[in-house]
Amino acid sequence: MRTANITVRNNQVLEMFTEPHERGFEFWLVAVIKGQRTVLSHHLTRDDLERRFCYARPADVVWRDASASELPHQKHRSAVEEEKTIARSTFWELHRLADYVSVINVLPNDRKTLDAARKAILGKWTDGVASLSFGPDHRLHWSCALGQPHPLNMGSRTVGQEPDWWSFEAWQLHLMNSERKCGQRIGILHVDDRELHVYSTQPDRLAHVLHRTS
Repeated sequence: MRTANITVRNNQVLEMFTEPHERGFEFWLVAVIKGQRTVLSHHLTRDDLERRFCYARPADVVWRDASASELPHQKHRSAVEEEKTIARSTFWELHRLADYVSVINVLPNDRKTLDAARKAILGKWTDGVASLSFGPDHRLHWSCALGQPHPLNMGSRTVGQEPDWWSFEAWQLHLMNSERKCGQRIGILHVDDRELHVYSTQPDRLAHVLHRTS
């Protein structure tokens, strides 16, 4: 068995466990809920996540040996439901790495951490392709070429309208066109005074990183 940790939502640690299984691997995802380590996800996959899993850059997730005794007995109902598929020898076919951690939406939001993140996101950000400026009045200045898919232009590529309004609730960033009342929603993995991490559109990378410019 092998395990690795990643941190999401600024302070919530996710523990990933994987073990070889006939024709694939067994996967567990563990997090803390109400002070107790809890299995959030448990299913079969054909993905070798130790080889595949990349947070934002190649080889930025460190794996180590683990034992089954490190897995908590407490299980979230989502894990209990997933385990029914193990009994049927069903392998999950997940295209994106984000699909392996999507169950974090069941985690309770820490209000203090979320409020701090909402303040930290104000200002200007860029990754060299897209540029955004989040104002305190929800006014958004957005620039991103539409020729290629990008985590921040999926809504605009679909509806043909640039977003000019934003909001940040429950670790979801909403980029909307105020006149057309349409846009997109994208998950936030991390934000501080230097970096903003949103979910990547690349299947083998979890996070897309933007840097603060002011």
